Amino acid sequence: MSSPQISSQPNPQAGAKPPKMDGAIAVRVAEYLRLPGFFCRRRQCRRRGRCGWVFPLTGEPCCLRNLLPKERQIFCDVYEKTLRVRSFLGCIGLTYASPYASMREIEDAAMAIAQPLVPARDRRRFNDARRARDREPPPTC
Repeated sequence: MSSPQISSQPNPQAGAKPPKMDGAIAVRVAEYLRLPGFFCRRRQCRRRGRCGWVFPLTGEPCCLRNLLPKERQIFCDVYEKTLRVRSFLGCIGLTYASPYASMREIEDAAMAIAQPLVPARDRRRFNDARRARDREPPPTC
């Protein structure tokens, strides 16, 4: 029986840094989910209910370090959907109107978070797509 070969190449995933978050979106998502008021250990954030501390290297709000993995996954789901909605809503007919209720909740949150963050040059496309999304039928599942 031969022993398995160990590669001399370093593991590309080992020591890999997580991708840098867009600080403006991450803060807005955290505030939408009310993380500063409930999970942040910084008194200033809890009292104001707003994020005041962001890690400069990763761009993530400090209160994310206090979340359990399941709670962190919810944040990441809303954050990722918000990035997509801000960038691609209205492109090629995308409306982000899922027929599934659980996904529609995340999309609704992403719409509310992304709307003030859309660049001025894309606001018309965003608003047209938002109105088209409002005409979509409600989720059935």
